[in-house]
Amino acid sequence: MIGWVVFKGIGYAAQMVVGTYERITYFYYLYEGNLVRLLSSSRSDYLSGGMTSFLNDPKAGFTFFFRPRFSVSA
Repeated sequence: MIGWVVFKGIGYAAQMVVGTYERITYFYYLYEGNLVRLLSSSRSDYLSGGMTSFLNDPKAGFTFFFRPRFSVSA
């Protein structure tokens, strides 16, 4: 019984490692080999895009104070 649990646990751990490797290689090629961008995540891209959008908004003051913080775009 314990051998079966250990065997299943090793298989599950191996699947997690393979999935992590696949995800990292996907983003590595998506970011064209830019390791800094890969390691720092794409959050800086979203922050930069959001800041640009906010600063170019003609109603930025109103948006800052009265716009909902989370929105769902259809």
